[in-house]
Amino acid sequence: MVIPVKNGGPRLAKVLDSILAQNPPGKPERIVAVDSGSTDGSLEILKEKGVEIITIPSSEFRHGDTRNLGSSGTSSEVIIFNNQDAIPADSNCYRQLMEDLFSDPSCAGVCALLIPHTGCDPLAKRDVLGESGIMTGWRYTGIPDEKKRSRMKHFHTICCAVRTDLFREIPFRSVVFGEDYLWNRDVNQAGYHTGISGAVARHSHNTFPHPFRFLKIHADSSYFREKYEPICLFKRIRWLVGGIFLDWIFIGRQKALGIDRKAGWMAASPLIRTMQFTGGLLGRYHDHLPSWLLKRVFFYYPEKGQSD
Repeated sequence: MVIPVKNGGPRLAKVLDSILAQNPPGKPERIVAVDSGSTDGSLEILKEKGVEIITIPSSEFRHGDTRNLGSSGTSSEVIIFNNQDAIPADSNCYRQLMEDLFSDPSCAGVCALLIPHTGCDPLAKRDVLGESGIMTGWRYTGIPDEKKRSRMKHFHTICCAVRTDLFREIPFRSVVFGEDYLWNRDVNQAGYHTGISGAVARHSHNTFPHPFRFLKIHADSSYFREKYEPICLFKRIRWLVGGIFLDWIFIGRQKALGIDRKAGWMAASPLIRTMQFTGGLLGRYHDHLPSWLLKRVFFYYPEKGQSD
């Protein structure tokens, strides 16, 4: 299995403990971490847990190339990719990934259903639960939406398993960002499909102290979707207005939050959702923006024709 690492912090040890506790056949025989310049003690944690380490300069980190590098020596039938802050929710997570992957010969890869980390802020929590398909609007159902599980654009490399033989033929593209989105399209065009597994992993990023990151992620995501799944401006506006309203309902129902914190997050919602909306517009009009703005706002700014 492969874990890209840079300053994983205390959570990295929890992630590795959860990985090492996986039940066979999901327990990895070999764990490879590709570290791109950690300075916080992550290397010591990796060595303590017996993880193989490949080091690269931070300037060379690219989501596609880094994962390709880490998987280069794999001889097993399956490659598992796991982010440094994604914690398998139970000891059967990887076993479930593998079972779902091999249940269909035409399946190229499966990714875990994501739920937020304990203590995640309400805005990020609603986003994660909404994307996972186990919450509609503001109502938590606990049952994955089958339509979302079958929509291939939701494939991710946060916690996933792919077929090694196919991955050798179709590796991730050499991109800074969006390697999962593009790989998903590549394998689909080759006649395979991907899916969301019944496996569960915890993964989320709090909104603060880096709200600008939300704008950047939405800009990149919107860029890819506009290339292949155009979204009209009216739907974006409806998402913004409706999203703020649903945020307020969701926040109001969080029993763990006091009145003052609820008021604070309700006040923050329009700001954060407007930033996400702005990111979406920037992604929509990516090809018309000046290069200085692309480099400032986007993780991913491809050469002409690179993403086609």
